[in-house]
Amino acid sequence: MAALLVLRAVALITVYGATSTVGSCPADISIYRTSSVTGGDDGDGLDLMKMNGLWYEQAYIDLAQVGESCQVFNNTYLGEASEDLGDGSDGVDGVGGVDGVDGHVMSSTSGIDQKFHVKYGPIPYTLPLHYDTTDQTGVFQRYAQYPGGKFLKFPSVVVDAVLSDDGTEYTSLSEYLCYMIGPIEYVEIRIATRGVSVTNDELEEMEDVLRGVGIQYDNLTYVDHNGCDPWP
Repeated sequence: MAALLVLRAVALITVYGATSTVGSCPADISIYRTSSVTGGDDGDGLDLMKMNGLWYEQAYIDLAQVGESCQVFNNTYLGEASEDLGDGSDGVDGVGGVDGVDGHVMSSTSGIDQKFHVKYGPIPYTLPLHYDTTDQTGVFQRYAQYPGGKFLKFPSVVVDAVLSDDGTEYTSLSEYLCYMIGPIEYVEIRIATRGVSVTNDELEEMEDVLRGVGIQYDNLTYVDHNGCDPWP
């Protein structure tokens, strides 16, 4: 397990040493939300409870995932925040603030816990992540739940979420993350579905949504779930 944490750390160092190819991060990533997330004029916006459960990552941009396969994740919604911890630019729990979130950060005892399960070759590994909510629907501060993880929080936004026909859960999600460390830009895109498989047309439609809200990116990496073990 320790060796896999080192591999992930090396991947993140590679990210920080990489040069940006898509331009600087926006001052406020909330501009990339569709009406399915914000609620628009008629809807209620993103329902975090409907993000619960198992998801299959289908496509991504994330240098930290180099060498990984069979990516799936399981979300657990912890409930609504009961404590406002102030503006994200002021820092949380003694942690420095995070650019790219124009809103107040809520208590980390709320929000979403995520178990991101992958394989490095034949070796399974689960990375625990947490999404702190903010006062903007669908906008989060995300960090890894390992020692020191809270000292590096990334602004993250759910770009789009598609409801099932019966309205009980979301069937697809797209997430965007962008963080500047000096001149270095760390960008992450994740497209996920409830089903293990997805058609090319469905993927193209989800990619069109990303570009439609103004997110610029190069090529995505696609996940092949054939031969992957079931979620543990």
